[in-house]
Amino acid sequence: LDLRYNEIEYLPAQIENLPDLHYLGLRSNKIEYLPAQIGNLPDLHYLDLTMNQLVDLPVQFGSLENLRDLYLVGNELSNLPETFGKLKNLENLYMSENQILTLPDHFGELQHLSILDISYNQLVGLPSHFGGLKNLTDLNLFSNHIENLPESFCHLKNMKSLILGNNYLKRLPEQFGELALARLL
Repeated sequence: LDLRYNEIEYLPAQIENLPDLHYLGLRSNKIEYLPAQIGNLPDLHYLDLTMNQLVDLPVQFGSLENLRDLYLVGNELSNLPETFGKLKNLENLYMSENQILTLPDHFGELQHLSILDISYNQLVGLPSHFGGLKNLTDLNLFSNHIENLPESFCHLKNMKSLILGNNYLKRLPEQFGELALARLL
């Protein structure tokens, strides 16, 4: 379902009547919130909410167990629901240009996450279990307020590209040199 580049202000609760939906493109609309029923789309694989006016995501968002690609770029999000870690099949997550201050504790449980772009936010740190993202290959943390990286950060052995510029880093974890980075910016 492609609804990109419209003037949609809200998604109706009846969206749950499309349980076989795989693709939902809502880029560049005026959506401020999502209905709880968004969690009733078990086959949704791709969701693009780029350039809307979202301020938060419903708790039920964590029920999108088959979601693989998620775009939340250019919204007004300041946090993510604690259930976000239940998105076990998520592979690509783009959420730059928001106001995110912290990531949920269970964020490190996104076992299939390969690409994470959380640049241009307000992050001051990362969860202690961030190193649980074993399949992470590309990480963009440019332009946040990060002062320290958790020790578990060094468990990200598959990471190839890391962008940490324009933060407030004071130190790096002891085993930082053990990362197999091909690109560090």
